[in-house]
Amino acid sequence: MERLADKKYITPAEFQRHNAIFADLFGQLRACSPETSRLLSPMHHVCHRLQELLSLLNEELPTLTPEELTIPPAPGRWSRQEILGHLIDSAANNHRRFVLALTQPAPLLIVAYNQDDWVRCADYQHTPATDLLALWTTYNRQLIRLISRIPAEAYQLPCEFENGYSVTLGWLIDDYAVHLEHHVQQILDRTPR
Repeated sequence: MERLADKKYITPAEFQRHNAIFADLFGQLRACSPETSRLLSPMHHVCHRLQELLSLLNEELPTLTPEELTIPPAPGRWSRQEILGHLIDSAANNHRRFVLALTQPAPLLIVAYNQDDWVRCADYQHTPATDLLALWTTYNRQLIRLISRIPAEAYQLPCEFENGYSVTLGWLIDDYAVHLEHHVQQILDRTPR
């Protein structure tokens, strides 16, 4: 599953569609009561989706055998356990991005990180899966708290990738959830690897 953040080129149509969705939602939110605005917020739905993924992985990961967790599907690919470690790295990097977008002058410059180097350096393959799951869960609970406190007007804060493409903080947060969901599905996929 390719995410816009991973693309070398974001088409104008993709960019316009994303910005139109958030502009429309932002306009609707301003016209609502504070409580209704919170419930209609796209970030409320993102937080709910993140919480569901936390529950799902905490229920299902313990049912995987050590072999299922640590054997990669092919040479050069990550094991399920390394994918979980990658999700910890993603949480750390996105936490920083979200906070900087809220506290630094706009636009936030989104600096990429070498995902393979981070996974290799942290040696997630040899870390107990229970430790990884606990860290990932705690980190994402904190991200849910952070995201739920972001005011609606901040969804439009500009952020710019190193390749020059601009998105919004709202888009970054949604992309984080899409990325997380993709990898949770990979971890829990029981088809032969």
